Amino acid sequence: MSNVCLAPPQDATLIDLNDNSTVRSSDLWKSKPALVLVIRRPGWGMCREQASVILKQKRTLDKLGISIYGIVKENIPEEIKSFREDVWSEDLFMDSKLEFYKALGGGKLNSYSKCGFLCTFLCCCCSQLNKNIRKGRGYKQKKNLVGEGLITGGLYVVRT
Repeated sequence: MSNVCLAPPQDATLIDLNDNSTVRSSDLWKSKPALVLVIRRPGWGMCREQASVILKQKRTLDKLGISIYGIVKENIPEEIKSFREDVWSEDLFMDSKLEFYKALGGGKLNSYSKCGFLCTFLCCCCSQLNKNIRKGRGYKQKKNLVGEGLITGGLYVVRT
């Protein structure tokens, strides 16, 4: 986890997964603050758990005038549909150029190496990662290895 304040991209072109229209990223927080969840993989239980934790705060965020948005890097229709049905009720956008993901890495993509991810998963039974994975197992979606899964996501809180 980083203590560095990383700014989200202002001019990223996003695709609205509701109607396939394009949206400029800065339009998301143009009129009011926004919480933007940059999702690693919407079909993965751990990512779903993180999304559900954020949505549990929706009432509080609404009272504070903060919008909630989700960003994915791939449009895999079955996963997006399942993610929306099981977890996500807010607007969802695709960042096909990975600009939000690169911004989270200070200009480059943060990603797990396959070996590093496997070692973290297998060797650290008590790690926060494994605790989150166990929580994420409660989702009834079909388990998957569909799509890119090593580029990490993150969270932005952006004010106008």
